[in-house]
Amino acid sequence: LGNARRYDAAQAQSILSTDSMLLSDAFYARQAAFLAALGKRIGFPISIMRMSIENPDDLTAEQREALPGLVRDATVQVLRTTDLAFEFKSGNWQYVVVLPNTPMPQTGIVVDKFRSAVLKKLGSNAVRLSVECEPLVEPREGTGLAQTLPAVEEYARQTQFLLALARRTRFALSVVRLSVSVNVQLPPTLRMKLPGALLAAVRENLGDSELAFNLERSGLVIAVLLPGVD
Repeated sequence: LGNARRYDAAQAQSILSTDSMLLSDAFYARQAAFLAALGKRIGFPISIMRMSIENPDDLTAEQREALPGLVRDATVQVLRTTDLAFEFKSGNWQYVVVLPNTPMPQTGIVVDKFRSAVLKKLGSNAVRLSVECEPLVEPREGTGLAQTLPAVEEYARQTQFLLALARRTRFALSVVRLSVSVNVQLPPTLRMKLPGALLAAVRENLGDSELAFNLERSGLVIAVLLPGVD
């Protein structure tokens, strides 16, 4: 039971899907909420492109197995570095691409390129590929905050992504590093409370468009990315 709980917790925090090596749907929930707040604060549009295979049963087993990799390859070759492709497990063979700084009228160009790239790599005339776009909306209220912060792996990926987006959209990007030095004379009962106290302090002062990360497993070193802040 303990192993199962640890596996579920790791999956919830995972950035990449182990099946497709695309960004995971769990990460999509966090990233979509963050980008919605960031776009509203900085002032740039964000659109979402959803792709699904309408007739997966008409494909061979080899084609179905290769599909996630083909989507990943098409993403790398066709999309921009600031476009993010996610596996979306709520439906059959669904994928979601987030397009920052892309208004809805401009999504048609992206859709055509992406559709052509996937179909060419799949090499099948029988597949029916559905691609639809919609504007990114604010997440529903009442979803609550995670009990833990994303780890250093996600910090590295988010930093790389935000740097590219900041250069493209021309907004400032800063980072604040918070750390707690533990006094050896501090009673163990108080030491155990330090990570929770630091997390609570960060949560209390964190805006919707700001991201915090645990840089160490101790929970005593936290980095906060501040988009739009000199």
